[in-house]
Amino acid sequence: LVADRAPPRPTRDDFCVGNRVSFDNRHLQTRIGTILRINQRTASVDCDEQSWRVPFGLLRHIVDL
Repeated sequence: LVADRAPPRPTRDDFCVGNRVSFDNRHLQTRIGTILRINQRTASVDCDEQSWRVPFGLLRHIVDL
């Protein structure tokens, strides 16, 4: 039997400076930006002239095709 498990949450090791990422802000709007800095618990993300500190568990990688 396969247990219903959620996929593992992303961690600090899954990201590096320069990655393009997306996340949903507190108003559930999707934001897209570039990681400027990796902190201990959050990443500093630049989104259209705004800087956000986002926990790694909320970040999603963006794949450019």
